Amino acid sequence: MQEVTFRKGEYCLLEAASGTGKTSLCHFLYGIREDYAGGYSSTGADCRGFSAAAWSGLRRRSLSMLFQDLRLFGELTVAENIGLKNELTHFKTQEQIGRMLEAAGIADKRDAPVEKLSFGQQQRVAFIRCMCQPFDFILLDEPVSHLDAANGELLSGMLLEEAQAQGAGIVVTSVGSRLGFPTIKTPYAMTLLWKLLRSHLSVAQTVGFALAGVVGMTIVLTSVQAYRDVMPVFDAPDSFMRGDYLVLSKRVGALQTIGLGSSDFTPAELEELKGQPFVRDVGAFTPADYRVKGTVGMGGVQLSTYLFFEAVPDRFLDVTSGKWKYEPGDGDIPHHHPAQLPEPL
Repeated sequence: MQEVTFRKGEYCLLEAASGTGKTSLCHFLYGIREDYAGGYSSTGADCRGFSAAAWSGLRRRSLSMLFQDLRLFGELTVAENIGLKNELTHFKTQEQIGRMLEAAGIADKRDAPVEKLSFGQQQRVAFIRCMCQPFDFILLDEPVSHLDAANGELLSGMLLEEAQAQGAGIVVTSVGSRLGFPTIKTPYAMTLLWKLLRSHLSVAQTVGFALAGVVGMTIVLTSVQAYRDVMPVFDAPDSFMRGDYLVLSKRVGALQTIGLGSSDFTPAELEELKGQPFVRDVGAFTPADYRVKGTVGMGGVQLSTYLFFEAVPDRFLDVTSGKWKYEPGDGDIPHHHPAQLPEPL
């Protein structure tokens, strides 16, 4: 992060996991830590050069903070903890403080020692205390970590009312529990995001990422189109990949090989197959009564073999048998008659 600007009248939510520097940033902004690189300026003045007195004045009139650890005095009462700040600033009347205690649901704890309160109640005490001063910015470090949604909404309303009355900016950190108010205005948020991107990415890197995105999207779209083009090969009714048929054969033993016995299915066996609940139809192969010899030549060497064909019933064909012709002397079996083209499948 090279440059970030917080402006009066705008609300900023800093949300990140524990241990990532949210509290440290609040401490830098409040001026209680200076172990950071870079610069920090307020109204054009470099805050690194501020004296203790300058920081004290800035916190008294312009900068308020709700610490994550609250920084309350356990032995003092609720009223006394709030009074410590209000006695310095004289910003709120006792009537106003009473109304804030009532709104926060802890008016009955006014005279109770803070150490006797739950942590959620202590958070509300610290919240009211940080409102008892004028401020241009208010920093709240995980202000609702121990509050339920209803109490969080109450504090949100009180904070918004006070910030709007003073025209102040709000900076809130969170690990998930949020105050219910608008965060950075969208145009400024986009400007801030663009600044962060420009500070970490060169022009070449930005162009490279854009091209990588285009290439990645092209690959995805091409894959989707290829999937749409290829799937019909597997899903079409006449697809050779469909698993809606089985080819069954009987085991051929030594006796069948020497002509003793038969390896054909008997009529009873075929009827038994047809009766199975998963079978729609059964067709028997019919062996051809003639031999076909296939020959191929490679480099002057002729290789040949006998081919044994079997026929299936016409109802299992995806074209009608009338569109295929065979005449003695035809070199191809079956031979397609040129005058009768098959319909597209």
